[in-house]
Amino acid sequence: MRTGEGLEGDGAPAATAAPPAPPADFRRRVISAVKWSAAGKFLGQMISWAVTFYVMRKLDPSVYGLMGMATVAISFLMVINELGLGATLVQRRNLDDRTKRQVFGFVLAMNTALFTVLVVSAPWIAAYFREPQVVPLIRALALQFLVMSFVVVPQSMLERELDFKRQSIIFLIASLAASATQIVLVHTGAGVWCLVWSNLVLVTVRAIGLNILHPFLKLPVLALRGAKDLFSYGGVVAGSRLLWMFYQRADIVIAGRLLGTTAVGLYQASMHYAMLPLEKMGMVVNQVTFPAFARIQDQPDLVRRHFLKAIRLLSFFAVPVLWGISAVSRESVALILGPKWDAIVTPLRLLSFAAPVSMISGLHPPLYQAIGRPSREFFDLVRSTVVMVPAFLIGCQWGLIGLTLAWVVVYPALVLFNMRVNYPLVGLRVRDTLAAVRTPLLAAAVMYVAVRLVGHLAADLPNPLLLALLVAVGTVTYPLVALRLSPDLRAEAMALLRR
Repeated sequence: MRTGEGLEGDGAPAATAAPPAPPADFRRRVISAVKWSAAGKFLGQMISWAVTFYVMRKLDPSVYGLMGMATVAISFLMVINELGLGATLVQRRNLDDRTKRQVFGFVLAMNTALFTVLVVSAPWIAAYFREPQVVPLIRALALQFLVMSFVVVPQSMLERELDFKRQSIIFLIASLAASATQIVLVHTGAGVWCLVWSNLVLVTVRAIGLNILHPFLKLPVLALRGAKDLFSYGGVVAGSRLLWMFYQRADIVIAGRLLGTTAVGLYQASMHYAMLPLEKMGMVVNQVTFPAFARIQDQPDLVRRHFLKAIRLLSFFAVPVLWGISAVSRESVALILGPKWDAIVTPLRLLSFAAPVSMISGLHPPLYQAIGRPSREFFDLVRSTVVMVPAFLIGCQWGLIGLTLAWVVVYPALVLFNMRVNYPLVGLRVRDTLAAVRTPLLAAAVMYVAVRLVGHLAADLPNPLLLALLVAVGTVTYPLVALRLSPDLRAEAMALLRR
């Protein structure tokens, strides 16, 4: 974690600088950022989860299969639509107005090109999946790229300033608008289009809101002068994101071809259900950790301490939720989604049980990017792509469960290997990270056993009452065990909640 090895650009004249904040002020601002980011996303996601489960009861699994196929190409291109330049705006110390206009120009040109590519290539993508219904879905979803051109600079400036309070309000408004769109359209019989249009509404409302908070509608600059400094960092970030999305979505690409629409829909739903809490919790933490670590990148010891603290606190709150979902998978699917989704119970149980591994690995990219070492993330992803793609191909030979086991068995070993390779280069030790998650894992294991034991003993209860009982057992058991095992973790968690 040597600053001299960073990739930040210094070719542009200094206009605004972001010197390291004093430790006390830094902690106060980070905690405030986490609080507001979490509050906005929590409220938004409570609504979003309720609407998602409601809509899933109304729709068939094949609808989610179609959406999964349509969004594969969208997801690939979305991770490079801003060329990693948003991260550059947050990370680099010296920033002037011309640089922001230059980033806007490159992003606008790139998104226009990606929109055109998707519109033209939609029939070929549909032919690969042997599903012609995918064509109009891809072309409609491609409109996101034109809208996203106007998001990058305002969002990056707000993140640079650790201003997450107002961002959270915009996120909540956008979530409400998207949820209302889904509910209205699902009752009109729109089918998969209720998912498409709600997605477009979410992106559009968010773009409008961010531009109200931090307007940036200046003329774009497409000149290449100074672009080398921008792309030397942003290009590595964009390449890493593309590789990440490739191996993350390779399961859908492969399963869509080999297993069909219904199987992909079931798999997509189980993955979404299992990872939803982690995705939202991780989004809050990652959104804050990158700009926060970037501000203290000259203080490696402080970065290490805050990284491990982030893992401790995230695991304290996330692990019991993830393992709780695994423990009550059968009861919750039956009550919330209905019998037509019974096939996701086993994949859901396995995926949510293995999800803490994704929680740990999800904190690595913002760490490596913030300290100017995005190449570490890039090489992690090269290894992940080389390993996971064959794992998906082999897993698909055993259908939905085989595909799930590719994640559950292979991915944890891969993450541990990447940690052993990279941690010495950034001054971390694997055992410190494992120690940070030890207490939540032990407490969650006790909770898991207690929940399943009660579930076995009370199996004759009506399902709604049984599920309520199991949730109550888990809610009581986990904090009692966790806070008993680690008084220090209790103090950290209570301090975070009080602030």
